[in-house]
Amino acid sequence: ALQAKPQPDLYQRHLKSVLALSEEEVLRLRFSTSADQSKEVLGYLQTIDSGLKDDGNRSETYLVDGRRALTMARLSRTDGSLQYYTIGLPPHWDPQKAYPFILGLHGAGPRIPLAYVNFTFLPHGKDEKPPREVITIVPWGRGNRGWREDSEADIWEAIADAKTYVKMDPNRWYISGHSMGADGVWALVQRT
Repeated sequence: ALQAKPQPDLYQRHLKSVLALSEEEVLRLRFSTSADQSKEVLGYLQTIDSGLKDDGNRSETYLVDGRRALTMARLSRTDGSLQYYTIGLPPHWDPQKAYPFILGLHGAGPRIPLAYVNFTFLPHGKDEKPPREVITIVPWGRGNRGWREDSEADIWEAIADAKTYVKMDPNRWYISGHSMGADGVWALVQRT
């Protein structure tokens, strides 16, 4: 229903991405015999639905307030699979302004890609700090395999994709990671 209304291009792509990733996960369940996996996916879908009924149904939440991260799906150049990243924009984002850039690499966690999309739709805390004046990209690391080979290619592809619509200050790029993501940070910084 939200896609049927006139929306800014980035928000429209976000909606299309969330829908595609959700549909892909539901299709994957047809081949699963695990009731636990079905319950897990249902929980993620319910959180996304709640977030869209909260403030996630307004483009301003993402593009003006910077209160939620956009989900951007794309086809991998490596293998043609559907991959994604989330991107947080600063409050009152100006597409003509170059902002500091933070790349965040997640640690080992849920193996279902929709879990990380789900996180961007969780309710806001009452004492939540206002977003920072930075652009933050968090690519999906293809599960718990580590940030090597195709997962590393996804990092560079996510950055290249984001550069088509945001400006990043080339002198203020930062990288952060937790657990498996910290290992990825170390390996990436050592070689690049």
